[in-house]
Amino acid sequence: MEPDVLVVGEALVDVVHAGDGTVDERAGGSAANVAVAMARLGRPVRFATAYAEDGYGAVLADHLSSAGVRLALDPHVLPRTSSAVATIGADGSAHYEFDLDWRLGAVPLEPLPTGVHVCSLGAVVEPGASTVAQLVEALRDHATITYDVNARPSITGTGRDVVARVERVVAMADVVKVSDEDLEALWPDLPVDDAARRLAGLGPRAVVVTRGGEGATW
Repeated sequence: MEPDVLVVGEALVDVVHAGDGTVDERAGGSAANVAVAMARLGRPVRFATAYAEDGYGAVLADHLSSAGVRLALDPHVLPRTSSAVATIGADGSAHYEFDLDWRLGAVPLEPLPTGVHVCSLGAVVEPGASTVAQLVEALRDHATITYDVNARPSITGTGRDVVARVERVVAMADVVKVSDEDLEALWPDLPVDDAARRLAGLGPRAVVVTRGGEGATW
């Protein structure tokens, strides 16, 4: 079997209430999007995530299966599937309400993956974040670890505890991707370049900072 990549993190359903009264449900989540993209590119991928045996869970299961994503474990460990409800106002602005629960069942370590990708809410929302960190610790000597910080301060807040969870994973990663907005939100007292150097000093081989229309720096 060709070595695969293990993606670890959240999957949820985006529920969009449009101004005309229509409602659209779309499968998403930062980690789920990565797993689906890799599968569609023809890369072997397993996905460690969590959702419930409910209607939204069925939406996620169908989305992942149709893309060719293999699940790394039984995801049914939540009482309800996480969701993000977006209500679009008359002026086009969106108001969001999140119903989020994140935990993870036991992830088999075998077969050993060639890479492990973690990201966003899955790395910082407890109790699942601690499980993610333990999994990365167990696999870091066997796989390339990539981490996309993808901060969501409107959900997680900021401050010492969130920063500590981010830095815990950064210290175990080989490659870290972080945006300038992430850095400004999590380390508001540091210039962006200084915050990036702080992360680089924790141990990763590379820190990539995306800067919107200005491109990226390495």
